[in-house]
Amino acid sequence: MTPGDRSVRRLASSAVAYAFCASLLTACASHGSPPATVPGSAATPRYPVTRTVDVVDDYHGTPVADPYRWLEELGSAEVLAWAAAQNAVTSTLLAGDSLRDILLQRMEELARPWDELEPARPAAPTGRLRLAYAPSETGSARVVTVSSEAGGSRVLVNPREFGAAMEVARFDVSPDDRHVAYALSDAGSEWWQGRVRRVADGRDLPEVLEGMLWAAPVWTHDGAGFFYVRYGRPAPGAVTMFHSPAVMYHRAGTAQSDDRVIYRTPVGTTTLSLGVQLTPDGRYALVREGEGAHVEAIGWLDNRRWLLDLREPQQPDLSGPLVPLTPDRASAYELVGQRDSLFYLLTDHDAPRRRLVAVNPRNPDVAQWREVIPQHVDVLTDIRQMSGRWVATYMRDVQHHVRIFDLDGKPLLDLGVPPLSSVLELRAGPADSLIDLVTMSFLRPPSVTRHDLTTGRAHVIQSPALPFDTAAYEARQVWYAGKDGTRIPMFLMHRRGIALDGSHPTLLFTYGASAQVLSPAYGEQAIAWMELGGIVAAPGLRGGGEFGREWYEAAILERKQTTFDDAIAAAEWLIAQRYTTPARLAIRGASNGGLLVSAVIAQRPDLFAAAVAEVPGVDVLRFDYGRHRTQFGWAGDPAQFPFLLSYAPLQRIRAGTCYPATFISTALNDDRAPAWNALKLTAALQTAQGCARPVLLRVRDTGGHSGGEESWMEREVEILAFVARQLGLR
Repeated sequence: MTPGDRSVRRLASSAVAYAFCASLLTACASHGSPPATVPGSAATPRYPVTRTVDVVDDYHGTPVADPYRWLEELGSAEVLAWAAAQNAVTSTLLAGDSLRDILLQRMEELARPWDELEPARPAAPTGRLRLAYAPSETGSARVVTVSSEAGGSRVLVNPREFGAAMEVARFDVSPDDRHVAYALSDAGSEWWQGRVRRVADGRDLPEVLEGMLWAAPVWTHDGAGFFYVRYGRPAPGAVTMFHSPAVMYHRAGTAQSDDRVIYRTPVGTTTLSLGVQLTPDGRYALVREGEGAHVEAIGWLDNRRWLLDLREPQQPDLSGPLVPLTPDRASAYELVGQRDSLFYLLTDHDAPRRRLVAVNPRNPDVAQWREVIPQHVDVLTDIRQMSGRWVATYMRDVQHHVRIFDLDGKPLLDLGVPPLSSVLELRAGPADSLIDLVTMSFLRPPSVTRHDLTTGRAHVIQSPALPFDTAAYEARQVWYAGKDGTRIPMFLMHRRGIALDGSHPTLLFTYGASAQVLSPAYGEQAIAWMELGGIVAAPGLRGGGEFGREWYEAAILERKQTTFDDAIAAAEWLIAQRYTTPARLAIRGASNGGLLVSAVIAQRPDLFAAAVAEVPGVDVLRFDYGRHRTQFGWAGDPAQFPFLLSYAPLQRIRAGTCYPATFISTALNDDRAPAWNALKLTAALQTAQGCARPVLLRVRDTGGHSGGEESWMEREVEILAFVARQLGLR
């Protein structure tokens, strides 16, 4: 059970908003006064002085200067003081903007449907107990509550027991309901600390597990212990996120040093990620060894599976050998079911839009696989066994629909999903013939529809009240041509009946990486932007997973420029169709989307008046993508360095060019895209900027890559207000 249930508020996974943590200024005060500022005109911010260093790297015979290398020393007094001074500039420029208060109040109103929906969500049933996240009495943190069939509930885990910035990142209950394995995150860090708590008395067992990175504990059926993944934490200044992953087995109540190694990668490995699953009957553990990008439910794009036979689920034998279940790391595999001693795998092996196959673990040769549900023209994004059937979610033109099959793969019926919608969740209903479908759209908050699989009838059982007039707005899908002529989908949301006169402030959300999909989602910030008179545009760029593996592979490695070309083509289409003009157009992206924004404004600064690059991994020559090398490449490879250099944003920024007004955000404890990426981008753009448009940096000292949940709305309104000001909205 993870804390990300409400993350779907955001327009898309890449459109996460990040902002300033005021404590940074206090923290930096001990390092001396901020550096001096350089004079500027009335319209130009007074930026901190940014010194340069004479550093030139040799990449396979090509010299590349890195004048801001010193900004990589994130713990140094000089860098902290420079970041604090940048925050001060940003705060001064954005101070007194009444639009921020207006947006915050409106977004809080627009968020109410989530509060209506969440109490109806299943908490996490495990036998007799139900555990769920709940707000604390002070509202300062989410706590984990436990309730039983007898009724009543109590707080089981309050993260504030461990510190003011601690959060519960996830929790998993043992099959016997006696213990809860839970993970703590310190100030949004993705390095979790694992603990085990007794349910009976709410006391922790003595062990503390370090090295957990998104690691989901997987309990064995005897409830005595669990599998998890342990990573080596990089040293300060390292350019990779983690190394040397290993699958471990931990017995509750024992020291971490006593954990059993199940599968270990070579020391220093940075390109692999591991995971572990247990079959429903508890007999087998499946180890996933993967590299690449995460896509929907299927796991790592390129992975292979190893099988450990535990023999007796109530007395698991951990001493057996790991045997291969799948042949290689050239395809994706995910265990989605088990029946009659067969494993059912969702895979794109010989099926780029995915299929369901049955595999005999005693004879897993590919030639012996049985195809249960073949590849369809639509992308199979998720499938699971429910109510004695296969319930499959497909995506057609970036919109979901659900099909029901019997366990032999025979189609039974299709479940109705509203147009321009996404399936947020599938739940088993109160009877075997009933399934609850949670769907949402850009203009409709999540609602729950109950489907009777016997009669085919459906009725809405929960639909939050709408806090805005949906009839006044429209969401639709358009198609535009990429640079090479490929048809690319794009969602548009705006007031109904707008005139195509080029007058509309437009916010272009972008990602195009890691096979992720910008699918329809209800988001307070998108609606608030439309109520201001703006347009929201979300294209399905190549590099994403909108049309399966082929769409992803069309824009990786030496083809990565295709993603940037698709984003540029989207902007040009919006301008050509007279939705907007360059003076009224902004582009936004986070993480890999932050790289995209940086690359696009470096190549076509003339297309945009404003840009937002959040937690970007932008220094593609220095930053080692580790497990994502199969997607982005690595400058240490002489065959891959040339295409990285061809679009490297820091190396393409040119002095005297008028770049868009740019808002860059990061966190000093970002484990996934180190903050020095954003700092170096800021320094380069501020130095090169050839016009009065501002280049602002917001540095938080906490929040990690995702920014944390508690104040995301405040961070969001700062960004929206900045963009609105730059596009002429007041």
